[in-house]
Amino acid sequence: MRVNDIINEIKNMDIKEDPIREIDDIGTVLVVKDKDLPYLMFIPKDLDNKERLAVEVNNLEVDSRSELLNQAISPLLKGMHIFKFQTPVLVPIIPSKENKPYYQQLSRDSFYEENPLHIEERVSNVIKDGLKKIETLKNVKLDDKVFMMGYSSSGVFAQRYALFHPEQIDTLVVGGASGSIPVPSSKIEYPLGIGGLPSFDSDSYSKIRFRYYVGEHETVNPAYDRHDVVDGKVVEAIRPMHDMTYFDRSVNPHTGKIYRDYFGEDYFKRVDKVVNLYKELGLDIESTIVKGKAHKNVNVDGVFYEGVKNREDPIIDNAYQESIASLKNEKRI
Repeated sequence: MRVNDIINEIKNMDIKEDPIREIDDIGTVLVVKDKDLPYLMFIPKDLDNKERLAVEVNNLEVDSRSELLNQAISPLLKGMHIFKFQTPVLVPIIPSKENKPYYQQLSRDSFYEENPLHIEERVSNVIKDGLKKIETLKNVKLDDKVFMMGYSSSGVFAQRYALFHPEQIDTLVVGGASGSIPVPSSKIEYPLGIGGLPSFDSDSYSKIRFRYYVGEHETVNPAYDRHDVVDGKVVEAIRPMHDMTYFDRSVNPHTGKIYRDYFGEDYFKRVDKVVNLYKELGLDIESTIVKGKAHKNVNVDGVFYEGVKNREDPIIDNAYQESIASLKNEKRI
């Protein structure tokens, strides 16, 4: 069964099943519905313990089950392509629910529901389950630490997930979310800091490799439903669509304001300041500006801007090669 056939089958199958599908000469695709979250996973045909499980969640909130699956299929295929079908890829499927918190970005209000879903714990369990399934199916025990990646909302999820489970992450690669990098300081509330978190494993967090990338024209696309704080009052404002510090579905406006007061209103100067703070704290972080690119393909005031898509591939793969360097002596060809 080929890749396109499996995609069509996944779209039509009952997510409550646990089907396993073989892709000729490439590997295995699993659709898993366990006790925590459903997930998709690709396992290469020839796998050894010198690879690392790559993880990326689905991206945006959606209304339909079919679109939710489409969102999960996209990062699965992206990972399979970038890693040349030689790296296992897992995609936890984060639910969307009407009138519920923004689970896809682990928004702060998701922890104040009457019956919280605790998505961060469910994803942690899914990762452990995926590693166990790989061991069962392939008789290969991978390292417990994963390579976590994401772009835009899935990148925001990844950078916040690292605050809860840094012990699970070897390398974090995040695109299109550099303006809201969390800082390991209790002076700023979660999700832009660690204030309010019940615990924080600073030792494990300091061992993560952080790799950020963003298009040079990240801020050209305006949004008309963002919020700022002026004279102590929350007001609607026109701000860059992908600057999450203004997005009240994801960040409390007062927290966003405090973060910008510390690190600056200008998006790219803010990124530089936070990256320098990480370096001063002794953390391994790199930030790449992708020249001539925007967050996504977009027309603004009659000018077309091309998105980062595909330019991110070598950034992600280089970070992965770096991640497995301690596990594998020779680079993959």
